[in-house]
Amino acid sequence: MTDSVVAHNRSSAEITIFSPMGGLYKLFFYIVFLFAIWILRINLLPVLDEQAPTDFVVFYISNYIKLLLWVAPLLIILIPQVNHWIRMFGLWPIKTSGIFSISMLVLQLGIAMYLDYHYQPAALLDNGWIKVGSIILLGPLVEEIVFRGYIFTEMSRYIGIWPASFASSVLFALIHFPIWTYQGLDIITMGISSLAAIMFGIVACILTFSSKSLYPAYAAHSLNNLIAQFL
Repeated sequence: MTDSVVAHNRSSAEITIFSPMGGLYKLFFYIVFLFAIWILRINLLPVLDEQAPTDFVVFYISNYIKLLLWVAPLLIILIPQVNHWIRMFGLWPIKTSGIFSISMLVLQLGIAMYLDYHYQPAALLDNGWIKVGSIILLGPLVEEIVFRGYIFTEMSRYIGIWPASFASSVLFALIHFPIWTYQGLDIITMGISSLAAIMFGIVACILTFSSKSLYPAYAAHSLNNLIAQFL
């Protein structure tokens, strides 16, 4: 093997991180599908809200449909690599950073449950702890798998780490626009929220690349949700 080939392979390995390597065209069509289906889902949100008997059910519709619509198609795209899914998304092997991040996730879940119970005494009786668990655990996990575990790492194979971190973070901010529009946020608020989402996305990409793991970004995302939920 020549020196140029070795250098190319080393560079590819550094850029790839733990990329699923599904192919550029699959990445493109997945992003198009993701945004199209999410815009459609948000447009149907009022109809779903009207059919739901309680706000608690509305919350579940929002979070678990996201799991179905975002992650399921991704796993279908990557079905040829089914034996490597956990490794692909940086969830295995668990390193020191992963152990620390998992500990932080457990701590954050405990804090969230305490705060929820403290400020809403009936929350636990109304299964509010499941809602908190979804905000702290499920939501961030879905978004990190999609935007850092797949989109960022797959993009990095073609355009490099820094352009991929910025591009994937812009997409991460844009995916929030349908729900922000539905909530009636003004332009200034959406602009500030977009900048915050992009900055957080870049930090999450840096954490993902530096640790070669999804856990640190996952823990940071959960902490962000915890702060946003209670402060």
